[in-house]
Amino acid sequence: MALLVDGMRSEQKLILWLACCLKYPLLAELARDVLRAKFLQLNYAIDARDVATFIESQTLWHEEKDVEQEIKNTEVDASEVADELHKIIFDNVLKTKKLRYDPNKRDFSFTCRLDDKIYGREHELGVHVISPFHEHSGNPEQVRMTYMGRSELTVLLSPDDRLIRDITLMKQTAKYVGINYATAKKANVKQIIGNKNESNRLLQMQIVELVKRLMGKAQMFVAGSLVESAKEDPNLRVHDGFEKLVEQTYTNLPMLRGVS
Repeated sequence: MALLVDGMRSEQKLILWLACCLKYPLLAELARDVLRAKFLQLNYAIDARDVATFIESQTLWHEEKDVEQEIKNTEVDASEVADELHKIIFDNVLKTKKLRYDPNKRDFSFTCRLDDKIYGREHELGVHVISPFHEHSGNPEQVRMTYMGRSELTVLLSPDDRLIRDITLMKQTAKYVGINYATAKKANVKQIIGNKNESNRLLQMQIVELVKRLMGKAQMFVAGSLVESAKEDPNLRVHDGFEKLVEQTYTNLPMLRGVS
């Protein structure tokens, strides 16, 4: 206070400016985003156009933040997220409905199962993926014991908070865009929503790559036994596990003739 009363004129101006910035956050942002840039360019003049441009950018920024918050508040059912993860695993990563047993070149249809839920037709053999959403995620021994009596290859993905967060956000964004894009009245808000839709496509690609990495390092079990594989390509790794499943299920290999 003494400096404000008895200080030099320049010091008093600085104190008052700081007080104004603390009182009005928008003014502090103006100083950070506009005045600092001009100062670094040795340009000490500011006009109405500079202020108008800044205010417009701030309006867009706040509207984008509002859209992001609304997306995070969008409710999606757990089954919707699970269905999306199933598509990514079996359609985008494995990309096949049959797996081959190389010794006799036979192709086997298999049941697609994710976190105990069957997708599509059920077959004698199956591939069961345990995702980070599963209650036993992170507990290999529990998974091994729980599914040891089934004719399936159990693929245990490592716990991964990013996968849970990103795939949930992807479904929230898709749902929000579907509801709000066509009805948005302000052009800039419509553009923001459109940009979020484009970003969501990139996010989906990133999720596919993340799932590939998780599948490439997943633990695999057949009849309660750990299946070893040095392969990190998800398709080759699952293929190794599936061959063990075939050999475990059909112990008398001549039985394989005609099985498909």
